Amino acid sequence: MRIKISHLDTELAWLLEHGSRLILFLIVVLTITVTVAAKIMPCYAAARGKDQAAAFSPLNVIVITIDTLRADHLGCYGYRAVKTPNIDALARQGILFWQAYTPTPVTFPSHTSIFTGTYPPFHGIRNNGNFILDSKALTLAEILTEHGYRTAAFIGAYVLDSYYGLDQGFQTYDDDFSEGKSNEQELYQEKNAEQVTQEAVKWLEKNGQDRFFIWLHYFDPHAPYSPPSPFREEYSHNLYDGEIAYTDYWLGVLFRQLQKQKLDAKTLVILTSDHGESLGEHDELTHGVFIYDSTLRIPLIIKGSQLPSSKTVSTQVRTIDLLPTILQILGINLPGQIQGQSLLNLVNGQPDKKERILYCESYLPYYNHGWSPLSGIRTHDWKYIRAPKPELYDLRKDPAERRNRIGELSAVRGKMEAELSSLLSSIAPPPKAEKNRHTEATDGNQAAFVPDQDRLKRLMSLGYISTASSIKPKEGSLADPKDKIGLLNYLNRGMGFLEDKDPNRAIREFKTLVEMDPNNTFGHLILGSTYCQVKFYDLALQEFLTVARIDDMYMDIHNRLASVYQIKGLSERAIEEYKLSIRNYPRCAENYNLLATVYIDLNRYDEAIEQLKEALRLKPDFIRAHNNLGLAYGRKKSYALAIEEFQAALRGSSSIAEIYNNLGCVYLELGILLREGKNMPQFPISPQEMEKIYGQIPNLREHPAQAFDLAKEAFEQALKIDPHFRDARINLGITYLNVGSLDKAIAEYQKILADDPSDIKSRLNLAVIYLQSGQAEQGRKCLYEVLAQDPNNMLAHYYLGSNYLRAGQIEKALTEYRRMVKIEPYNPDAHFYLAEAYRAKGEIKQAIEEYRQSLKISPDHARARQALSALISSSQQGAGQQGAAGGG
Repeated sequence: MRIKISHLDTELAWLLEHGSRLILFLIVVLTITVTVAAKIMPCYAAARGKDQAAAFSPLNVIVITIDTLRADHLGCYGYRAVKTPNIDALARQGILFWQAYTPTPVTFPSHTSIFTGTYPPFHGIRNNGNFILDSKALTLAEILTEHGYRTAAFIGAYVLDSYYGLDQGFQTYDDDFSEGKSNEQELYQEKNAEQVTQEAVKWLEKNGQDRFFIWLHYFDPHAPYSPPSPFREEYSHNLYDGEIAYTDYWLGVLFRQLQKQKLDAKTLVILTSDHGESLGEHDELTHGVFIYDSTLRIPLIIKGSQLPSSKTVSTQVRTIDLLPTILQILGINLPGQIQGQSLLNLVNGQPDKKERILYCESYLPYYNHGWSPLSGIRTHDWKYIRAPKPELYDLRKDPAERRNRIGELSAVRGKMEAELSSLLSSIAPPPKAEKNRHTEATDGNQAAFVPDQDRLKRLMSLGYISTASSIKPKEGSLADPKDKIGLLNYLNRGMGFLEDKDPNRAIREFKTLVEMDPNNTFGHLILGSTYCQVKFYDLALQEFLTVARIDDMYMDIHNRLASVYQIKGLSERAIEEYKLSIRNYPRCAENYNLLATVYIDLNRYDEAIEQLKEALRLKPDFIRAHNNLGLAYGRKKSYALAIEEFQAALRGSSSIAEIYNNLGCVYLELGILLREGKNMPQFPISPQEMEKIYGQIPNLREHPAQAFDLAKEAFEQALKIDPHFRDARINLGITYLNVGSLDKAIAEYQKILADDPSDIKSRLNLAVIYLQSGQAEQGRKCLYEVLAQDPNNMLAHYYLGSNYLRAGQIEKALTEYRRMVKIEPYNPDAHFYLAEAYRAKGEIKQAIEEYRQSLKISPDHARARQALSALISSSQQGAGQQGAAGGG
């Protein structure tokens, strides 16, 4: 999917030729993570009774979730192929739960169950990227904040971004994954264990004296597996284990920090995971589709100074049991909506009165692929899975879940099906209108939404595919995931090739997928997106059109079609598609922002401003909309409003190089206009506008050159964020040029060419600066280098010709201008410059012929008409003077 970056490069050549230095704005659609931390403190439900609260002293709480971690790949769970000394030590110091399970093998819903103590049917989060947690949901962080805890979360992957609502109650929610790179493809989508740990350690150093709750989320074991050295080399045979060992190393750093600050005895530590990893079992390479134990069984270790050590609990427990356990340990009453049960009775050796049955589900097959969702229950002895082809496993004899007994044990099946139905009715909230991201009205447990293109790209970059069909399937018509898992492997391999930056091999996998499953909308979508990466836009268009034919409301399909039409220069078609997106999803701010970019391209600024204002009404902190609104205002020369919008964008994120560059462009153009305004027939900025600008920049009235200083500061800040940001360095060079610092301008262009020697435009501009500074030899050398790369470069021939003409080397000038005429015989300027050289040589007849040819091509060529008239007049006067002299 193309995220459009359109700009008009400033051509120093034409600026200098015509004596006007005007800077053009970059039109940039940025890719930004917008982090908004909601601090909502809901009213608690009725407590269950003070008798359930333990009389323990207040403790700090640390919850560690290691994404995609199988319990049976840790040393403390009997695995010997990986070194996990720090996790193993934690288990020796605390309580290890041998049979701990998550209700879903999907990251966001699983974490939501951990921190709300409720099942997915209750909290409403059924998949990554399709749902936002309702603000009415009650989280552990909200409860502990209410009880005086400082709360912080350090997130390892974008899938848990605060946008999706799990930040509720956290005073600090560190989910900034961007490095402020100008290239949206380089945005961080995840943090490694080192970064997560170091951020948590810094927070502890400042806040460890207070009572605290922190959550650390480590994403490293998630596919693709790529541990850093030395773990990559040590575990080259099993990189998944290498990621686990690497994460364990950084947990050791965290635990030593607790000891250093003397916090270890005052802190309750819980270590668990959101789900496991299939690693090829049941033909599933990773996780998310099936609900077998390979992805539902997770590690769980609890350590606290007032709890037993070196204890193992073998009873089946669930991650929804963690919240009530933590609250009971802390002596806090339990809200009534909690569906989990405290584990303290098991810790103290008291068995449950009733078995803890696990409800489990995966709606990823439906939301991502249009296949049937799966749901089931797990007891100590049995696993039952409701599916088009239901499954029943005797876990006592078949823990690997290889032999489906559904056809043999009808009585057990009936009992388990009834238990599942009963459990579902007891854990679901009161019935309300079904909603997902295709529903504009919202009520119930989850807010409906459509992720914008940035969020879709970020999720996809992590291997998540968050989509849903708007077409409601007929009951019983959905495919069983077991019958489709082979197709998913084509998709996974293709995504792996994309991760390895090998789009051509990815295309082969995706093509096989859609050939085998022609109605697989996501297959066509990702194939089209990959075609865009390799610039096969016609093929991409066909895939996107196929998606739209299957489902006209699928994801952001009309935005993707519009983006391709923009690339192909079909602006009106792009406008039509963006309007269809707005029709489908009128509450999605991104749609209005994208439509505005087309209007900006077409210089229809008022229409762009209208769309951007609507985007900001829907999403006031929308950084890209503020940026693009600044661009539109700047193009209209409403500089005060442009400055306001760029500054608003920077308040949202001060690490975005493009915004500083765009703000610098405003200051640069303003400086040029203030300097040259006295030479203009009509000053382009109204007096009222100038008064607003003087209000923003107090000393500008007395010191107009201050605008150049502000421009320089903005471009330098952009380059501090991204030293390879070409456009900012070009603009910095132009700023130096405008204040007469030619040597510094030359230095900036030399840096650009050091980064990219093939940058013809920058080499051409460097040549012009050399020529202007009197360094003719260096200038000509640059121009010949341009021609070595592009022999038909008209500007290079023009500047060589002009320089030779000024130096009196007329034959060389004629050579360059003749080449211009040969390259573009219908270019009126080429004939004009050739005429000028002939006139300088005294070949009047040839000069007149070329002037006339210029006018024949372009009758309105004022300079050619003026020069021809003057030349004919002087020729006639010369002839008359000769005749008068001869007659006398």
